Amino acid sequence: MTTTDLYAPVTDAILRLFLKYEPDAYNALADFVRRNLGIWLSGISNPKGLNTVAADIFTWAESSGNLHLLIARLQQHDPADAALKAIVAERGLDVTAFAPVQATDYKALQAVAANPVTRAMLEPYRLDLQQLCLTAVRIGGWKYLHDNVDLLRSLVLAPLTLILKGPPQPSQRLEAQKLSTELAKRTTFITGKIAEMKLKESAIPWLPKRLLPAQASLQAALQTWPGIDDLAAAVSSLGILTSSDLSILNSNIKNVAATIEGLSLPEKLEALQGSIATGIADAKAAEQTSAEIRSMDQQVQQVIDLVDRHDPWQLLKDAFDNYTTVGSATEARDSWPRVNTMIDAIIEPPEDLTMVGKSMVEALAADDFFTIQDMIGALNSVISNHFLAIDGDLLKAAEQLGEMGSGLGDVLEKFDG
Repeated sequence: MTTTDLYAPVTDAILRLFLKYEPDAYNALADFVRRNLGIWLSGISNPKGLNTVAADIFTWAESSGNLHLLIARLQQHDPADAALKAIVAERGLDVTAFAPVQATDYKALQAVAANPVTRAMLEPYRLDLQQLCLTAVRIGGWKYLHDNVDLLRSLVLAPLTLILKGPPQPSQRLEAQKLSTELAKRTTFITGKIAEMKLKESAIPWLPKRLLPAQASLQAALQTWPGIDDLAAAVSSLGILTSSDLSILNSNIKNVAATIEGLSLPEKLEALQGSIATGIADAKAAEQTSAEIRSMDQQVQQVIDLVDRHDPWQLLKDAFDNYTTVGSATEARDSWPRVNTMIDAIIEPPEDLTMVGKSMVEALAADDFFTIQDMIGALNSVISNHFLAIDGDLLKAAEQLGEMGSGLGDVLEKFDG
């Protein structure tokens, strides 16, 4: 079976294995690609239909020499799939020979750090590893705070808003009590993480200004149910917390992630890997340790790459958010050059962005404001889809880096016995 012949069965396998996750098929496939192929799906495709996404994955695997890796990972994902079994057998693949892309722990590095003989290889990099650990843990902490604040939007704010608009009925007090319990639980999680991160109050102004007052207001509303004014105060505070404050938390994650590049870690990890390869006699232990270092390097590189890719999309989205408010064809034409400059700044612009951008230029030339408005809507959709995909990937990368920081912390503890 030639590479060309593999296109249909492999893309069919991707569809077969991931369509069952609808309506979250794209997210499930993105997670599979990230964990098993070591890339971000938003870098090679976007949510434009699973058939196209599957084709993009195959094209990437073929062009990068990772086609056998893709087949092996798909077969590992669903060992019972008969068609994949046949492909693996026909290609003579040993799926167990494909080592995990990302290390799940750092047992081999812990062993190196615990042994006085091999520890010397890590010693020159100890400070760098400590900086990476602290940065990774801090990113993970901000991600944890972000996620818990974000959950308040669906778990507390949305149902509480419906009660307030009702207007509140006596029978709804029990439901509000449950929401108050959920809010208290999330607040405990959040304040516990803040204490663990040793954050100053100036770094989290939303805690005393909005989260804690929202909790107090909801409790007060329960005491004097329906307590309309207190209920409205809680909804207002939570509304700001889960919108503008959440955006600030998102920025905190990205700001810390951006500092990773300044540590010059990829070069240092490469040097460390070279020392390990020549300094450990046990070939199996050396390979496992090298694999863990490669995994660390990969995760660091992913964060750096995603920050670089994310910034132009953030600037474009911010510029286009303002552009959507234009009120005439003249205003649209006058404001377009700034937006177009942001589009040109996108690294490897996706095809749909380029196509809709050209349609926008044609609409502006035709001087038809209704057509211009249609193109603004189409362009806004394209920009939002790509931005959200990359933004989501950066948040996931931050979460993974936080997990890596915890594992690296275990390695550093071994230095001191």
